[in-house]
Amino acid sequence: MLRSYIVKRFIKITYLTSLYLSLFFIAIQLFRIGFILTGLSPLHTLTFLSIWITFYFIYFLPDGIAVSTIYNVFTLKEKKLLHIMYSFGIESKKILVYILMGAISVFIVGFMSAFLLHEEDLNFARNILLIHHQEKVMKTLPEKTFYNMGGFVIYVGGKEGRRLNDVFFKYEDFTVIAREAVYEGKGRFRFKGGSLIVKMEGKYFITFFDNYTLDTIKIVSPKKRELRISKERVYNLVNIFTSLPLSLLGFFVALKILRYHTHIYYASAVIIILKEIFMFIFKLYLF
Repeated sequence: MLRSYIVKRFIKITYLTSLYLSLFFIAIQLFRIGFILTGLSPLHTLTFLSIWITFYFIYFLPDGIAVSTIYNVFTLKEKKLLHIMYSFGIESKKILVYILMGAISVFIVGFMSAFLLHEEDLNFARNILLIHHQEKVMKTLPEKTFYNMGGFVIYVGGKEGRRLNDVFFKYEDFTVIAREAVYEGKGRFRFKGGSLIVKMEGKYFITFFDNYTLDTIKIVSPKKRELRISKERVYNLVNIFTSLPLSLLGFFVALKILRYHTHIYYASAVIIILKEIFMFIFKLYLF
């Protein structure tokens, strides 16, 4: 009975915390790409948001585990329930076992998801949306200004309808500079009189052309994504493996250090920040 209560409550708070953190993070990110979503169909917008929320929900599961551990243990201590359990011979080690049972249940979900959904999948979906959004952008593209469309950078000296003059186009290590270009729709450009610059293995290669057709959909093809997915899978696994250490840390902090209810928020914030700093440093090392 007690085990079922603690485990169910633990999992519930973990999932709610992860959902709140993901929605909070997405709300901040909407300031960057919200203008894209407003220009798309409801189906495209809903699909992208579903992928987005799912990815960050899974990513924040370890954070949810830490918060849930702290909240549950401190609540038991604050309500004097721990003392009652001690009087019945239930030691804190047994409470920890129940907490870890809940953490392992969540861990299994995150572990399986680490192989299914990656940040590159999210980036790919975003880039496809940007390509759809190009139709709207090209109509209002400002002249003599570098315009960033979530990774695609374009500059035009002047334009007449779909015809662009003095064009600069860049995506990651791929750059096109041309005298003029025609936007043919659906992410397809036809450049005239220019040069193509590509960076490979730290070296730059330049090719001059009279006519060059670029399909931006092919630039973000699934084949290119495979170059990063293997590393992101490792990143996801490391992220979810922080769950158990965070749960142990949260248990110790709540049991031995926290004295007031407001301390839950401070302790949770500190642990989450430390975890995110660790993941940030690891990501720099990995990539």
